[in-house]
Amino acid sequence: MMSSRQPLFICGCARSGTSTLADLLRSHANIAMGRERYAVRFRQRKTIDASLFEPERFCHQLEEGDTHHQSLDDYYHELYQRFEQCSHIGDKIPKIYEDYDLWRRAFPGAKFIFLLRNPFDVAHSFEKRAEITKKNGGAWPAERDYQNAIEEWNLSLSNTVADLAKKDIFVLEYESLYLDDALLSQLFSFMGLPVDNGVNEFWQKAASVRSKLEASRVITLDSMQKRFIARNAHFDLYRQLIDEAGREIK
Repeated sequence: MMSSRQPLFICGCARSGTSTLADLLRSHANIAMGRERYAVRFRQRKTIDASLFEPERFCHQLEEGDTHHQSLDDYYHELYQRFEQCSHIGDKIPKIYEDYDLWRRAFPGAKFIFLLRNPFDVAHSFEKRAEITKKNGGAWPAERDYQNAIEEWNLSLSNTVADLAKKDIFVLEYESLYLDDALLSQLFSFMGLPVDNGVNEFWQKAASVRSKLEASRVITLDSMQKRFIARNAHFDLYRQLIDEAGREIK
């Protein structure tokens, strides 16, 4: 039953690392974590309640209007076999930050992990996805570009800052996640779980991959795009959330 498990949700501006965090949490033996399992349902503001997270519904029953995914990946079928040992269950839906209180009402005692990423990388990623759609087509809207990125990024920060006093949000810097294993311990302490072997193995592999990606990363934003970000991104809120995250990687 959902009532006997800790509700746990991942959110943050799109292109901020919520998917890799979901995969990290999925590697823990006691966590059942969706990847936008009910994203469409939330976007359309359909009913969100504990019945959606019962084992049969969560792992096997994909209904129209649940998500943009066409099928449930193998993770859900594997999860069903060990569902009873899971103490934490939830979903990764980036835009949960739009309405934290909806989830609090549906899941009393819920905890949230908010991914924080610098606005230049977020805007670059939005812009690249928009360019791909313009050239080749795709699900990512062509108008969802670097300007939209800053609009969404600002909203995610302002809504999260407004709710920090409720003490149920863990702010996690994307840039720091695979640089310091002390942060990993801090994250799992927030959830009330130990860092198990599956998590350690995933973290070490991801850290290696991330290091290579960082070495090859090229930001292709032009000067005017960077100027737009510098003028419009809410860096005051960004600094406040960096302080909340409490991590300074040197």
